[in-house]
Amino acid sequence: MRVTNQRFGREFWALWMATALSNLGDGLFKFVLPLLAVRLTDSPVLVAGVSSALTLPWLLFALPVGVVVDRLDRKRIMVVVNLIRTAAVGSLAFAQQFDWLTVFVLGFLAFLVGTCETVSDTTSGALVPSVVNHDRLEQANARIISAETIMNSFIGGPLGGYLLTIGLLLPAVGSAASFLAAAVALLLMRGHFTVERKQPAGCFGRRSLFMG
Repeated sequence: MRVTNQRFGREFWALWMATALSNLGDGLFKFVLPLLAVRLTDSPVLVAGVSSALTLPWLLFALPVGVVVDRLDRKRIMVVVNLIRTAAVGSLAFAQQFDWLTVFVLGFLAFLVGTCETVSDTTSGALVPSVVNHDRLEQANARIISAETIMNSFIGGPLGGYLLTIGLLLPAVGSAASFLAAAVALLLMRGHFTVERKQPAGCFGRRSLFMG
């Protein structure tokens, strides 16, 4: 799907909103994650391992994710991964409330959320050319990247600190709510966003190597 108007339309702003909300959720989760780990273990190695589990997927899956994104509906991918993050962070808050959370479960959830972040941010960038015209692509990319950086690095942490003064679980609850809101925002995007692929030519459709 590709837009034909010259302005940023509904699809772009829905994508921008979803990107901002999901990165706010990432920022809140990154803030609360080591605090929860410290409450579960006195081992600095385990605390560092939990934090590393959140970023490790970028190293492991950044390239494979690009291949997947080129083959599936990008809007659907983002909706699914945001729903997975909502469930993962929501279950973390639930487990913490009932004392079922262990440092290993926390590490697994961190790895799952980090994997979803890798998929979501990669897909978000790949979606931009489908919702804006080529002459506005640079401006659109700048807005998407700004939303990612500001919400993840500059708003998520301070907001997490404020919520923490009210209750330990509130940053996690806020993170889950942000992921859910991002999934809802994506539903405002109309149409499908799968890359169109040309059908491979048959043996009679290929040019002979011996022909110029």
